[in-house]
Amino acid sequence: MPQKIIHICDLRDYQPGYHPPRESEQYALASWSGLIAKRMISRRPDLDIEVWRPEKEISEIREGEIFGLKTFLFPARKLMIGKSVTFPMIRRLKSLCEENEVHVFVHSIYSPFSIVGPVLLPKAKIIVLHHGGLPPKMRKDNLKNKLKDSVLRYSYKKIHHITYQNAITKDYLSTFVEPLKTSFWVVGADYSKFTPLSSRSELRKTYGLKEETVYGIYVGPYSSIKNVELILEAYEQLKSKYNFSLIFVGGRKTDPLHKEIQRLGLTDFGRVPWQQLNEIYNCADFYIHPIFNFKREAFGVTPVEAMAANLPVASSLLPFLQEELPVQVKALGKSVHQKEEVCQAMEYLIQNYKSFNSVRKNSQLFLDADTFLTDHLINLTEDE
Repeated sequence: MPQKIIHICDLRDYQPGYHPPRESEQYALASWSGLIAKRMISRRPDLDIEVWRPEKEISEIREGEIFGLKTFLFPARKLMIGKSVTFPMIRRLKSLCEENEVHVFVHSIYSPFSIVGPVLLPKAKIIVLHHGGLPPKMRKDNLKNKLKDSVLRYSYKKIHHITYQNAITKDYLSTFVEPLKTSFWVVGADYSKFTPLSSRSELRKTYGLKEETVYGIYVGPYSSIKNVELILEAYEQLKSKYNFSLIFVGGRKTDPLHKEIQRLGLTDFGRVPWQQLNEIYNCADFYIHPIFNFKREAFGVTPVEAMAANLPVASSLLPFLQEELPVQVKALGKSVHQKEEVCQAMEYLIQNYKSFNSVRKNSQLFLDADTFLTDHLINLTEDE
């Protein structure tokens, strides 16, 4: 029986920057699902991969093809299952399952489709990829979430495979899903795009940075949800002791801590394209990963991008990474186990960043999105 792989995207978020705009040739692709589908078809061009997405702006099904992927946009003007699936999509999936071995990738571990999909599509092999967030009952302990949690536990027993990115999701799944049906997987980074550059002095001049200053870098929203205030607090403790400063990338002027970053006189580049981001990583000496409650948050992409550029990281992801993969985390940076250790970890890297010469080499074996991580997903469609 021929195999077909389908990545299902959520309904497009109409906020700028989340999905490709309507005029883009990649309009039919969406955030994580489109990215991961592209990686899979690039790695294995022989695979039959489709990307499906509901869309409010259309009134009939639209088919297309890009990067060797078949794309389908489905009208989303009527009832939907969560934000990812319409009933015409379910009917089409059922039809495909009659003549194909269908693997469906769903990019939200707690989405409604992850709950009802195994019931409505018993012949499909559903693979659910975790991208962050808490189980329903842990978000708010109310009757609605308790019921959803009970249904999740029933449905997940029928799912082909589930990946996790953090400790709390792993522990949650272990209470009712067979261990062989779960695995650690992260989005990772493209190591061909994020690389060490030899022109650091010139890059620092280009970006208006001082040659002799030690720079830590953070990439992401400037908010307390990401614990950015801990980085700023540590900076205020360390700035008088060292020739040290911080670089911020990825935030907006409307972010809660943007004014505080400006008040402290720190470098803020805002949102930049990836080509420029790689250059900015190469201006810095180490990366600070601010998600210090790693039990709750996903693994993160930006610390892996930084490691690809050969920057050591001060991060809470390192202890969990060592639990899941045979990687030498001491060669990647400084582990942070609790909030009180943030300043200490940053000071350690200010003093010792030059001794981390093989961060890229040691991390690439397991965090390169185009090889190890993509191969893992492809293997999930071939396991019986």
